[in-house]
Amino acid sequence: MIAILAWSLFSISWSVVPATALRRFLLTVIVIWTVFLAVRCAGYDRTILLFRRVMIAILVGNLLAVALLPGIAIHQASTAADPGLIGAWRGMLAQKNFAGAVAAVTILIFFFDVNHMPRYMRWGTIALSILFLLGTQSKTSMGICLGALAIGWLFGRYNPGYRLFFLPALLILGAGAFVLIDMEGGAVIDHFMRDRYAFTGRVEIWIPLIEFASDNPFTGSGYGSFWNIGDEREPIKSYAKGWVTGQASGHNGFLDVLVQVGLPGLFLVLLAYLIVPLWSLITSQTIARPTASLLMALIFFCIGHNATESSLLDRDVTVHVFLLFTIALIHLTTKPRPRQSGVSGYPALG
Repeated sequence: MIAILAWSLFSISWSVVPATALRRFLLTVIVIWTVFLAVRCAGYDRTILLFRRVMIAILVGNLLAVALLPGIAIHQASTAADPGLIGAWRGMLAQKNFAGAVAAVTILIFFFDVNHMPRYMRWGTIALSILFLLGTQSKTSMGICLGALAIGWLFGRYNPGYRLFFLPALLILGAGAFVLIDMEGGAVIDHFMRDRYAFTGRVEIWIPLIEFASDNPFTGSGYGSFWNIGDEREPIKSYAKGWVTGQASGHNGFLDVLVQVGLPGLFLVLLAYLIVPLWSLITSQTIARPTASLLMALIFFCIGHNATESSLLDRDVTVHVFLLFTIALIHLTTKPRPRQSGVSGYPALG
C-alpha cells in the first residue's frame, strides 16, 4: 500500500491538474489509513459486528425509501450509458450500481461466519437483501455475488496443506489463459469493436481508455487526473467525443488504474489488492475456515465488481472501502501468532 501511494504521489508531478490530483490523493490516503487503523484497533469480531449493524441500518433505510419516497429512491430517467435505468431501485444511495453492491455485500456478510447469530435475523436479512438487490437491476452485483457465494463456500472446504500444489496449478492455469488469449483475444476484441454498445455501452468507454494506455503505458495521466477534472485538457477529450467524455469513471477499475498510474501502478495495485491477500488466505494455517470463507467471498466480489465498475484506488467509493476492510481483516487474521515461551506466564530464561 505504501508503494502504491508513493507511486501515485510521484505521478501527480506530470498531471495537468496537480492541485485537483493532490486533493484526491490525500482523500485516498485518509481513507486507507483510517480503515487499517480502525481494523487494527477494533479487531476482527468487533469490526464484523459493527459492519453488520451498519449494513442492516442501510438496508432498512433503502427499503423504507423505496416504499415511502419512490420518486427519489427509484430511478425516473435513463442515461446514454444506461438506457434501462428507469425503474431501478437506488434507495438512499446515489445510483443503482452502488445500491446493488451494498446489497450484495450484505448478503455475503450474513451468509458466512455467523455461528452465533439467530437464524431469523440471518435469513431475514439475506431475504430482504436479495429483494432489494433484484430491485436494483444491477446485473454485475447479482452475477458476482453468486460467484462469491460459490467461491466462499468452496474455500471453506480448502485444506491449507494443499498450498504446495497451489502455485504449480496457478502457473498451469496462467499459462493456459495466456495461450487462450493469444489464440482468441483478437477475435474477442474485434467483436467488441463491432458492437461498441455491449455491456450497456461500456465498451464504447473502454476503447478510448485502451488507446490512451497504449500511448502512455508507463506514466498514465497522473493519479486522479483522467476523469472529471474540470479542465479542457482532460485526457478523455482527446480520445473520445460525445457522452463518453461526460463520464465520471471508465466502468472498469483495472483500466481506470492503468490510465491514471500506468503499468507500474497497475502492477502494484494487483499485488497489494489481490495477490498478497489471496496468498495470505491460501497459505494461512491459523485462520478459522468460516472467517476465511467470508474474507475470500468479499475479496472475490470486490475485485470482480471492478470488471464493469470502477472503485480500485478510488478514494471513498463504496466498493473500494469494502475491499480495504477485507484486506485489513485478512492481514489481521492471517498474521503468524507469536510463539509462547516459558511457563505460567513467565518468559523463558536465556
